[in-house]
Amino acid sequence: MSAAPRRFGKSYAAKMLTAYYDCSCDSHALFDKKRIARTKSYREYLNRFNVICLDITGFISAVKKKRVCFGCPAIDRGSRMEGPCGDGL
Repeated sequence: MSAAPRRFGKSYAAKMLTAYYDCSCDSHALFDKKRIARTKSYREYLNRFNVICLDITGFISAVKKKRVCFGCPAIDRGSRMEGPCGDGL
């Protein structure tokens, strides 16, 4: 994925790729009437792979809410969580 500006559709594109390749769902109804369905390799790749989809935005938001320093044990310093590495969130 590229580092395009916010609100540029990166998450939407990633979810469409996941829907196409992920073997845990049946996406025929989503793609059968689209132009991709007319390609030679359409059925060869549709829903054939295990896909790991990570929501990095949600992860970063959760980390900020919990005020946790990942990568080192957290130490409570009053109202702020800090790790021994000195990283505070």
